[in-house]
Amino acid sequence: WRGADRPRRSWLGPQQQVLDDILMRKITISSTPKVSTVAREGVEFPITIRNGLEPSATDPGANAVKVRLEFASDNSQRLSIKTIDAPTIAAGGALTANAEVRARANGTVPVIAQLVTETGRKVGQPFTIDVQVTQNGTTGWAIVILSGIVLAGSTALRIRQVARERARVTVPPEATDEAPVSGLTSAPPADRPTNSERESGTLDV
Repeated sequence: WRGADRPRRSWLGPQQQVLDDILMRKITISSTPKVSTVAREGVEFPITIRNGLEPSATDPGANAVKVRLEFASDNSQRLSIKTIDAPTIAAGGALTANAEVRARANGTVPVIAQLVTETGRKVGQPFTIDVQVTQNGTTGWAIVILSGIVLAGSTALRIRQVARERARVTVPPEATDEAPVSGLTSAPPADRPTNSERESGTLDV
């Protein structure tokens, strides 16, 4: 192609378009764009890799692909997803695998899924997934449990207090041995002189 740059471009252009179509549009990723979880470990969600190349009637292995699926987190310190090493996918076939999420904090973190070849070359269009973690953590659960215990204890104590107050109201007052005295004055002792005796000057001994 020396000295023939224009013919070179006209020939290579269609070839490059075919190659770009294979690399960027024939190998695709499909999954849910938003994932919500209440746990920080052990969470998985399905993701599918599809090989859209045309199968060959004479060669079953033609147009098969061997790729891996990598995940680039917007904040890897808060959330990450384990790389998926996919087996060989035949032309026209698909593979559905589980993506494993590991979160270290609550909130929503965008993650970009990207297919790469064994040599590290990117293929297919990237796929963005928003992963939301809403777990309160161990501390939150401990607070909830402790609050429930305190509420139950307070309720039981209040019920006992109300029962005691009702019992006091219904019990009749105890009867006393001494009869009540009203309107009477006590008589003076026998050995104490009366006023008339003091005036007459007589006193019996």
